Amino acid sequence: MVEKAPFGLVSVKKEVYVKIARDVLKFANPSEPFVNWREIYGVLGGRIHIGTCYVTDCKTMNIGTQTDVGFTTQNYIDATLFEEELRKKDERHHLVGWFHSHFIGLEYSGVDIMNHLGWQNENNPFAIGLVFDPQHLSKENPGFAILKLKDYNLGDASPVESVDFVITIPKDERDDYLGYLKKTIPF
Repeated sequence: MVEKAPFGLVSVKKEVYVKIARDVLKFANPSEPFVNWREIYGVLGGRIHIGTCYVTDCKTMNIGTQTDVGFTTQNYIDATLFEEELRKKDERHHLVGWFHSHFIGLEYSGVDIMNHLGWQNENNPFAIGLVFDPQHLSKENPGFAILKLKDYNLGDASPVESVDFVITIPKDERDDYLGYLKKTIPF
């Protein structure tokens, strides 16, 4: 069970939402047989300011199987280069977390908690994870949740918390996430 976090707010730039949804739906298109679906993994860039995490960019790093995706040595190098690009645009920007798709709901698996500990730790205590499950995408649901660990010091025993978020798309288009994405990225 995912608890509700007392932690600030995450603001997801609409371009980030569209990029992630595009890549998730490319490899897990609802019109394709489920057996053909594949998970993706990527990084989130932005900044944290006064309790709000602003997610301003993202990059898909790897495509996995239907049940698994991870980072390769090259992905770590690419993530470092992506962070350097972020800092060139704005020195306050850095990697604020990670995203991945999976098809077990909008929560972390045990492996996901271990992966998240690589992000949320004493060096980046406010790191977040975005989990996108296209089976949850609907008119009312953008298809993802943003999660973090309640206390990363507890390691994999830490409860997982859901973090409030807003996507910076026009309010009237937030009334139909599925329609917005179909209009923006045909799938």
